Amino acid sequence: MDISHLTTDKARQDALLSVPERRRIILADKWFNYDGARELMAHMEWLYEHPTVDRPPNMLLTGDSNSGKSALLKRLMSKYPSRYDPNDSADYVPILRIDMPTSCPPVKLFLAEFISALRLPLLSNATAVTMKAQMDRVLPKLGTKIIIIDEFQTILNGSPKAAINIRDELTLLSNRYRLPIILTGMDSARTVMRGDPQLDNRFEKFQIKRITDQKTAGAIVKKWLGECPLQKRSTIDFWLLTDHVIRNSGGLIGHMMAFLQRASEFAIDSGEESFTENTLRKMRWSMPKSI
Repeated sequence: MDISHLTTDKARQDALLSVPERRRIILADKWFNYDGARELMAHMEWLYEHPTVDRPPNMLLTGDSNSGKSALLKRLMSKYPSRYDPNDSADYVPILRIDMPTSCPPVKLFLAEFISALRLPLLSNATAVTMKAQMDRVLPKLGTKIIIIDEFQTILNGSPKAAINIRDELTLLSNRYRLPIILTGMDSARTVMRGDPQLDNRFEKFQIKRITDQKTAGAIVKKWLGECPLQKRSTIDFWLLTDHVIRNSGGLIGHMMAFLQRASEFAIDSGEESFTENTLRKMRWSMPKSI
């Protein structure tokens, strides 16, 4: 078996595994370190390393669904994992992350998300004041360097008054703990910030763009072909394959991943064991709709 097309020792070892094992490898999460992702990761790590100052830098990261926001956050958090003591309470939380509810919550429920993330007891009679007191006692002891609030655009799903209260609470969080805050969400999250010029000025704006150029997409495809455990070298023209990946993903990294996974599964199941023009003709693929 000639597996010289594979570029890493691990990929060559994986190519010798059984079909079920290779399918699991293909379907596992992958990290594509393309230029845009590298730049965003570098900025988030800069925030992580930033010294404590009275007005810390903050970041608003937006992009379409499946553009790679979650993968970036997962990558960052995997580099700085939390630690918990035997009682399951927080012991070391370098990155404190919460997900916004699907609609704009009252301040009390917003703070409850932090209490839950810190694995602190949430009392039935807790108030916003008592929850802030809990955070004041615990958070400075946990080595927290960054606060991440994901799905921030959902504060648009509620009353204007509720949104104003959450924006005010963000300002208080930043002032109170002097920690960088990363807000992530759909592009509509920018609308939230424009409603409060003072808060808007505190956040540097970043957007994950769709990958539509062949150079960037080609680098992703090349990495996939070199590490995907197929047992034969692909025969399809490289740039034709790259063009298919772009057109069938809408330039969204999550869809690119899904397309390459589906094509790889078809290559194994069909016995071809490589990317061919037949793969692209016969594989079943319907691009998922992005929200």
